[in-house]
Amino acid sequence: MRVMKSNVRVWQFVCLVLMMTVIALHSRSPAKQEEGMTVEQLLALVRSASEEDHDRATERFWEERRRLLRELCDIVDPKNADKHSNDSRLAACLLLGETRAPEATRTLALALENPPRIPASRHDLSWRDWGLLDALIRIGRPAVPEMIKNIRTSDNENVVETSVDVLWYVLGGKRHTLELIDKLIARETDEQVKKRLANARKIAEARQEKKEPLY
Repeated sequence: MRVMKSNVRVWQFVCLVLMMTVIALHSRSPAKQEEGMTVEQLLALVRSASEEDHDRATERFWEERRRLLRELCDIVDPKNADKHSNDSRLAACLLLGETRAPEATRTLALALENPPRIPASRHDLSWRDWGLLDALIRIGRPAVPEMIKNIRTSDNENVVETSVDVLWYVLGGKRHTLELIDKLIARETDEQVKKRLANARKIAEARQEKKEPLY
């Protein structure tokens, strides 16, 4: 199990470094590219025996990670849907899910209003292998507040149903999802919000699960 988790972390790091390189090549001007650090230079700092180099590598990595997340969120953002292809938005969702970045939760939640669609040519894949739902589930608990906000404020059927699905997978099944929604209804005073929460509860109640989760 530890070996499998280690392999997953290595793959996530590889994905991040590859995307960091691609974005650096396409989004920076030549002058800025010369100022940037290549992947090889970053790895050389990691392999160095110098603590100062290790600190530089860590600082640079997190700088690039923040920039990468901004770029990916920009691609997924529904406001920019007409600027990027459907495939680009799907790929960005996949990578945001792989990075499990809590910072991306707000953008992913908003994108449920206008999600990227899985092309017919990819229907041989599991529908959860791509898209916003998978990304939000991978991010996990940090996505819960935005999903709660969605079921409290949205009348969009896709937004509400997907938000309930995320809560279902992240919280651990039907019982935990219904318990959360019941608590939200009990403390809510706005009747319109109560109606939305009741609708979300109805959606969760209708979901079927083969057996009770262990957690």
